[in-house]
Amino acid sequence: MSAIVEASRASDRTDGLIEAVRRRFAIVVLFALLFGVGFTVLSYHLTPIYRGITILAPADTEKNGMGSAGLGSALGSIGGFAALAGLGIGGNDFATEEAVAVLKSRRLTEEFIEKNNLLPEFFPKLWDAQAGHWKQGIKKVPTLQKGFKLFDRIRKIERDSKSGLITIRIDWKDPNKAADWANQLTTLLNSEMSARALTQASASLVYLQKEYADTVDVTTRDAISHLIESQVKQQMLAHVTREYALKVVDAAMPADPDDPVKPIKILYLAGGLFLGTMVGIYAALRLDKRERNRAR
Repeated sequence: MSAIVEASRASDRTDGLIEAVRRRFAIVVLFALLFGVGFTVLSYHLTPIYRGITILAPADTEKNGMGSAGLGSALGSIGGFAALAGLGIGGNDFATEEAVAVLKSRRLTEEFIEKNNLLPEFFPKLWDAQAGHWKQGIKKVPTLQKGFKLFDRIRKIERDSKSGLITIRIDWKDPNKAADWANQLTTLLNSEMSARALTQASASLVYLQKEYADTVDVTTRDAISHLIESQVKQQMLAHVTREYALKVVDAAMPADPDDPVKPIKILYLAGGLFLGTMVGIYAALRLDKRERNRAR
């Protein structure tokens, strides 16, 4: 019985609140319109953010020269030599994962920031453009680490598990720079990965050539010869292939000036209307409570 009474009282209170809001519905509408217009005006004054998108795919080159059946047999024969020479059978998928990890790495990012002198771009309020140096009196000069943290917030790198495509997305206030940075980052990555491949292949060749000279067994020498051939091929690919690790499927293009990704004005309008409605309801209920207190 008491539960029924409580439910009845709760229903009465709800009806009372609805009636209080209904009587002052004009206040609710007024606040909703004020906030909606205010938020919309604010969205027009915020700095627009544009997006540069580069879509990449794993390169078709045979990483580490491990593509042939003959070489696979050679590795089976002298697996110990191959391991000591720094050769593995990771395959292209492993090479792609490594490339994506390097692309996200702090070292490559800081190299990119330093190469393109992006710190003044990231911290313009601390930079004296006319004098060409940081402003006098600032407490801390921005470091590459701070630049990395900022760049890591505006850059997103994703790999589609089904298609294998990699997307580099950069959001920035300048549409041309957003597109350029996405493309230049890809170029820097391929340069880095080819340089790493050259270093590894050169080191492997030194070891393999020494082992070849010291080995008497014909079968082992033949297997080492295959490995040497693979590393020579690796050096050639690293030298002549521009898109060594990842190839560009769709290069980033500057976005239209009237097509920013932020702020989304319709969301600001909707958010303003919602918040204004909540404030209007609160104001209506407060006014109703004040009137009831006066009437007592």
